[in-house]
Amino acid sequence: MKKFLLSLLVLFASYSVAQNSSNIRNGYEFVDIESGVYYATNNVATEDEKIYDVVEQMPTYRGGQRALLEYIRDNIKYPIAAQEAGVEGKVIVRFVVKKDGTVGDAQIFVGSTPELNQEAIRVVKSITGFIPGYQNGKPVNVWHTVPVSFKLM
Repeated sequence: MKKFLLSLLVLFASYSVAQNSSNIRNGYEFVDIESGVYYATNNVATEDEKIYDVVEQMPTYRGGQRALLEYIRDNIKYPIAAQEAGVEGKVIVRFVVKKDGTVGDAQIFVGSTPELNQEAIRVVKSITGFIPGYQNGKPVNVWHTVPVSFKLM
């Protein structure tokens, strides 16, 4: 009888945990906002540290996407080893546009060679001039991605 009650208690506890985490999948919490739209955010300790994937007002680069790509193009330093080897490619970098508009936590989303990856991270970390994203009228941290192309001329 004790084993049965213990099993029942364990089953109930796991059911409760499953019910409470039903909005959490793959480390992301899916939250329903008033408009009925769902957005995903990583499940971190405090509201100030959350990094959103989608928010009501997404972050933008001053001057727009074209200006951002021009900044990247103008500031890329093609790695000499990659030039000599004739290596070209595209690296997609994922980074956080922080609440203050600065860039943080840059990481390779889709990579190429180590030299191109390293240069893409370097140039993305040097970007300034983002207008942060907003959720419920407050600036928040938001993931952003950008392609960095390397083409020999």
